[in-house]
Amino acid sequence: MPLAPRQLGSFYAQFGRLLRSGLPPAAALTSLAKGRWPPALRGVLTGLTNQVSRGGALAEELSRQTPIIPSFDAEWLAAAEASGRTSDGLEVLASRHWQRHETSVALLKKGIYPLLMLSAAALLAPLQLVFEGQWGAYARAAGQPLLGLYAGVFGSYWLALAPVALPLRKGLARAAASLPFVGSALRQQAIAHLGLLLGTCLGAGLSMSKTFALAAHNLADPGLRRACQAVEAEVQRGISLTDAMRQHPQAFPDEMLSVIETGEAAGRLDEALETASEVWKEDGDRAAARLIAVAAGALTAVAMGLMGWLIYRLASGFLHTVEQLT
Repeated sequence: MPLAPRQLGSFYAQFGRLLRSGLPPAAALTSLAKGRWPPALRGVLTGLTNQVSRGGALAEELSRQTPIIPSFDAEWLAAAEASGRTSDGLEVLASRHWQRHETSVALLKKGIYPLLMLSAAALLAPLQLVFEGQWGAYARAAGQPLLGLYAGVFGSYWLALAPVALPLRKGLARAAASLPFVGSALRQQAIAHLGLLLGTCLGAGLSMSKTFALAAHNLADPGLRRACQAVEAEVQRGISLTDAMRQHPQAFPDEMLSVIETGEAAGRLDEALETASEVWKEDGDRAAARLIAVAAGALTAVAMGLMGWLIYRLASGFLHTVEQLT
């Protein structure tokens, strides 16, 4: 089972605070190891401690832990270490994972009611078998859909969180991009994610080409990912960021291009992106809320349809029994 976002968020946040307080990495890791962590994270801590004690880089060890640690985290921390801002990089990672945790909690709150309705439908649908004394048949008839339902729930959890499921998530994002409402919300979320990433990376001292390389690796939207790869190559050839992005008008919105052009012209691109990041964050939160509402609404509609069909079946059976008795 992959690590929950709150576990990774807590790990990165505590590590970053210890480094910011002045502790060297080895002492910070030793202090972290005294806490209560899941076994997978304890293994990561052991590997990091051994790596640092030999004078190695943190990100180098994290890159070996990709079944547990997302590859983006290792790449981001490598860039932060290279720029001498490891503690800042850890705090950014903590913020990203806490945001994922808040999104998953919101989805759980929206989805718990339809999930309970579907569970009740699975238990009530074969209830006639109980009246006939066929308890074994009832257990099979009710247990199979319940197992399938909760296997789907845990499978979705794995798909959303497991680092190894990233290619599958990107494939699903490509398929969902063609849906009218979902596609626009996913694109808005990807744009907001890119804007936040640009502001964060430049504020942390990362190069522009490295920033777009990270974006291309991490974004789920296929068109935006290809555009970021092209911009990375063009910036490395010495083309200005504004000119490179304007070659892809279908990928980057006008408001983002305007912010970057103004920031570059004034020589304060990092400040311009940092200011605009607040707006992009709000856009991303709204897009995530819409996606959660759509997913929960679809699940609720299915649950209500099944419950309606079940009530009709039970009422029809009851009326048929009454007719036979009279």
